[in-house]
Formats: sequence, structure tokens, C-alpha cells
Amino acid sequence: MHRLFFLLLCGILPLLAEEKTKILVLSCQGGYAHTAAAKTMQTLLEKDYTLKVVHPINEIRFFGLMAVEDMYNSVLGNGWIRSMNFAVHYLAPTVVKTKFGKAERIIQKHIDEDKPDLILSLIPYINLPASKVAKKNDIPYLLVPVDFDLKNYVLGMENMNHPNFRVTVGSEEFHGKGRLLSKGISEHHIEPIGLPLRQDFLEAKDKEELKKAYNIPLDKYVVLLMMGGAGGKNALQYARKIAGIRDLPIHLIVCCGRNEALKEEVAKVPLKSVTIMGFTDKVADLMSLSDLLISKPGPGTINEAISMRLPILADATSSILYWEKANIAMLQSLQIGDRIRGFNELPRLLRRYLTDPETKERVANAYALIPPNQFHEKIIAIIDEMAK
Repeated sequence: MHRLFFLLLCGILPLLAEEKTKILVLSCQGGYAHTAAAKTMQTLLEKDYTLKVVHPINEIRFFGLMAVEDMYNSVLGNGWIRSMNFAVHYLAPTVVKTKFGKAERIIQKHIDEDKPDLILSLIPYINLPASKVAKKNDIPYLLVPVDFDLKNYVLGMENMNHPNFRVTVGSEEFHGKGRLLSKGISEHHIEPIGLPLRQDFLEAKDKEELKKAYNIPLDKYVVLLMMGGAGGKNALQYARKIAGIRDLPIHLIVCCGRNEALKEEVAKVPLKSVTIMGFTDKVADLMSLSDLLISKPGPGTINEAISMRLPILADATSSILYWEKANIAMLQSLQIGDRIRGFNELPRLLRRYLTDPETKERVANAYALIPPNQFHEKIIAIIDEMAK
């Protein structure tokens, strides 16, 4: 009896001690899309994998200044978009290449500490040095961009030669797959499955019930206004412009994030019907109950709106981050929205997208042709195959 118990124990203990597959996630602290994608990966994978999220770009110092992501957030927070475009387009590629060696050492340190079975990158710029370290340690490398335009992700990738490498893309047509092919990345390394998307954007929702839950009038068009952390000034301008439109029954939802000053300023605007919100994780609800989105053309918000089949008006009244221009071109080409080049265009565009039957039918037909986001369905199988 004791011998039988001992044999059973010997068989069970290894199973109990078996560790989950470890994934080292390389992420950024700059911008909403990277943070949301890292959280999405944790939610999707935490049951069967052990994830460690690190921010290697923030560990690199340039000229002894503050961390790059802190600089990025500071510049955007001040609305210095032209300065950011100049720095990212002309300076960053050259400067970052001088730090490839430093990036390799930082990632090697994390590999030594965490012993991952797979490296999953959500970050731009340093994927070549990161993949070189992964190859040296015989670790699979999966790149999951959070932008439709991959320009900032493929720096130096014409030299990519990792044998167990994959990259997911949000769009085959708009600067995704084509950008990779131009760098010599072969077709069988590319997985067109969509950008990372939170689970609540895939769940069926009752629009009327949500309106009741959020105290939204049932007899008004609902316009959702989301301008991001650097868009406070423009959000206020949009609110004022909508307040002056008298012939459309609009309920405006203004998402102010953590910008308390913006909330106070919007509250002073004489809007007939408005909901002013601070930071919320219920964006899927808000998009589901809305008829139209006005937003800066950030990839995270655009990706979420597309998943909800929501018409989109992208803010282009001021300078745009150059890698987000592709998002505007994409929604125009797909005929699911348009850009706003000046605040005076807003009344015409609102009437068109809220009341014009032909426009509404065209948007509905366009969305019917767009395949659903498959990220949730396919990413785990890709990881399983790579890390086995």
C-alpha cells in the first residue's frame, strides 16, 4: 500500500510542479494603444501562460536625458505634434540605431532574470536588436504591432534572420503587410489577424438598454467625443461647435480622461444634452450606444471603433502624428468615415453621417465587407505553435 502511494505521488508531483510557459512582453508606457494591448495580452494569456511585462525603451537614456517614453508623453501632453513628428521621422531612426547595443544588453538582462520561453514585442524601433538577442538564446520572437502603419516597427528589419519569428498585422492593405514585404520579411512569417482588441469590444450589447443604463435620451443621435490626453483644446472646440447646432437633436458624450480642467470647461458649454465623463474603462459600452465617433486618429481608438462598426470622423484640424495619417487614409478608403479638416466642416459632416440615408447605407455596406477582428481567435494558437 505504501509502495502504491509512493508511486502515485511520484507521478503526480511532476504534474503539480510543471510550470506554465513563460512569456516576456516588451511594451511601452507611451500612448494608450500600447498599454491597452499589454493588458489585453495579460487577460488573454494569464490562464495558461506566465507573463512578465517590461519597458526596455524606458531603460535607455539618450544624452543623459529623461526616459524616452516620458519625453514622448510630455511633448504630446503639451500639444507639440510638429516637434514630435520631426524628432520621430528624422532624428529617432539614426539615434536609436546608436543604442542597439544597449537595447540588446537590456533585453539580455531580462532574459537572464526571467528565463522566458517566448518573447512577445509590442514596441517599435528596437525589434531588430531584440530579435537578435532572442535568436542567440534560442527563444521564439513574436512581434505584435499596435499600429496599422508599421513604419516605426521595421527599423533595420531588412537584417532580420530569426528562424522562429512571426509578426501579426492589423491590415494587409494599409502599410502593414506591404511594409514588411518591402523589408524582405517573407510571407509565411506574417499573420494578418487584426490589432489587439479587448474582449468587451467583441461582446454583443443591447444599444437601447445601454442608453437607459447611462441615462442617454432615446430620441437623440448620440455623438461620442474622444480626443485623448493631448486633445483637450480641440475637444472643447468641438463641444462649442456642437452646442451651436440647433437643427440636430444630438446628445454629446465627452470623454475627458483624467483631464479635470477639461471637464470643468466642457461643463460651461451651453449644450442641451450632454454626458461628461472622466477616465472610464467602459469605452465599449459608449461606442456601442453611439451613432458616431469624433476622435483623434490614434490606432487604439480607431481599431476599437471599427470592431463596433461605428462611423468615424477623425480630427485633422491641427497637426497629426505622421504614423496616424494612415488611419485617416484607411477609414476614408474603406468608406467608414472621414476627416475633419476644420471646425466649420463639422455641421455638414454631422448631418451627413447622422441623417443622410445614402451615407448611412454606404457605411453599413462598407462594414459588411470588413472581416471581423480575429486577434482573440488566432493569437493563442500562434503562440502555442511558436513556443511548443
